[in-house]
Amino acid sequence: MYLLVEDDFSVVPETLLNAFEPAPEKVMTLRLSSDRPLAREDVDQVMQQLQEQGFYLQMPPSAMSLLEKERATNAAAS
Repeated sequence: MYLLVEDDFSVVPETLLNAFEPAPEKVMTLRLSSDRPLAREDVDQVMQQLQEQGFYLQMPPSAMSLLEKERATNAAAS
Protein backbone atom coordinates (compact mmCIF):
# COMPACT_ATOMS: atom_id res chain seq x y z
CA MET A 1 0.00 0.00 0.00
CA TYR A 2 1.26 3.43 -0.92
CA LEU A 3 0.45 6.37 1.37
CA LEU A 4 0.66 10.05 0.47
CA VAL A 5 1.60 10.97 4.04
CA GLU A 6 4.02 8.64 5.81
CA ASP A 7 2.33 6.40 8.39
CA ASP A 8 -1.06 8.15 7.91
CA PHE A 9 -3.34 5.13 7.77
CA SER A 10 -6.32 7.31 8.75
CA VAL A 11 -7.09 7.82 5.03
CA VAL A 12 -7.49 4.07 4.48
CA PRO A 13 -11.04 2.71 4.90
CA GLU A 14 -11.44 0.77 8.15
CA THR A 15 -12.69 -2.35 6.34
CA LEU A 16 -9.48 -2.42 4.30
CA LEU A 17 -7.27 -1.88 7.35
CA ASN A 18 -9.07 -4.72 9.13
CA ALA A 19 -8.00 -7.06 6.31
CA PHE A 20 -4.36 -6.68 7.37
CA GLU A 21 -3.21 -9.13 10.01
CA PRO A 22 -1.16 -7.96 11.78
CA ALA A 23 -1.63 -4.22 11.27
CA PRO A 24 0.20 -2.68 8.27
CA GLU A 25 3.61 -1.19 8.89
CA LYS A 26 6.11 0.88 6.95
CA VAL A 27 8.46 -1.14 4.80
CA MET A 28 10.12 1.47 2.60
CA THR A 29 9.97 5.05 1.38
CA LEU A 30 9.77 5.77 -2.35
CA ARG A 31 10.05 9.05 -4.20
CA LEU A 32 7.59 8.71 -7.05
CA SER A 33 8.22 10.41 -10.38
CA SER A 34 6.85 10.05 -13.91
CA ASP A 35 10.48 9.63 -14.96
CA ARG A 36 10.92 6.50 -12.82
CA PRO A 37 8.52 3.66 -13.67
CA LEU A 38 7.31 1.16 -11.11
CA ALA A 39 7.69 -2.57 -11.76
CA ARG A 40 4.00 -3.53 -11.74
CA GLU A 41 1.99 -0.31 -11.58
CA ASP A 42 1.59 2.80 -13.69
CA VAL A 43 3.41 5.46 -11.66
CA ASP A 44 1.18 8.27 -12.94
CA GLN A 45 -1.94 6.36 -11.89
CA VAL A 46 -0.44 5.71 -8.45
CA MET A 47 0.41 9.39 -8.00
CA GLN A 48 -3.08 10.43 -9.13
CA GLN A 49 -4.76 8.09 -6.66
CA LEU A 50 -2.48 9.31 -3.87
CA GLN A 51 -3.56 12.90 -4.56
CA GLU A 52 -7.25 11.96 -4.80
CA GLN A 53 -7.64 9.59 -1.86
CA GLY A 54 -4.36 9.65 0.08
CA PHE A 55 -3.51 6.00 -0.54
CA TYR A 56 -3.08 3.44 -3.31
CA LEU A 57 -3.51 -0.29 -2.80
CA GLN A 58 -1.34 -2.54 -4.95
CA MET A 59 -2.56 -6.11 -5.13
CA PRO A 60 -0.36 -9.05 -6.16
CA PRO A 61 -1.02 -10.40 -9.64
CA SER A 62 -3.48 -13.26 -9.80
CA ALA A 63 -2.26 -16.75 -10.63
CA MET A 64 -4.19 -16.59 -13.91
CA SER A 65 -2.52 -13.36 -15.03
CA LEU A 66 0.89 -14.83 -14.21
CA LEU A 67 0.06 -17.94 -16.23
CA GLU A 68 -1.12 -15.83 -19.20
CA LYS A 69 2.05 -13.73 -19.05
CA GLU A 70 4.20 -16.89 -19.01
CA ARG A 71 2.33 -18.31 -21.99
CA ALA A 72 2.76 -15.06 -23.92
CA THR A 73 6.49 -15.04 -23.15
CA ASN A 74 6.85 -18.65 -24.28
CA ALA A 75 4.84 -18.00 -27.47
CA ALA A 76 7.01 -15.00 -28.33
CA ALA A 77 10.18 -17.04 -27.77
CA SER A 78 9.01 -19.79 -30.15
